[in-house]
Amino acid sequence: MPIPGGGLTVREALSTKAAPPLAVTGWVVRSNGRVRLCSGYRKNQSNRCLDPALTLKGRVVAKDGAKVTIFGAAKGTTFIISRTVQG
Repeated sequence: MPIPGGGLTVREALSTKAAPPLAVTGWVVRSNGRVRLCSGYRKNQSNRCLDPALTLKGRVVAKDGAKVTIFGAAKGTTFIISRTVQG
């Protein structure tokens, strides 16, 4: 189901056949040296990232736990960022 205001969910991005650039909305979670775009976010939990999730490649300017819409290309479970819009 599309997110109101635009953008695919992480689940939709993982299965789409659409050509990039894609707009994908989720929560930024930094852990174990990785930055991921998660389907949901649990503050104050050891596992804050709710699956499914995409590993982000590129410059991420958003803070941990921020809900963002990220533009780029999905390659398997990796999302290659072209730019980040926070809102």
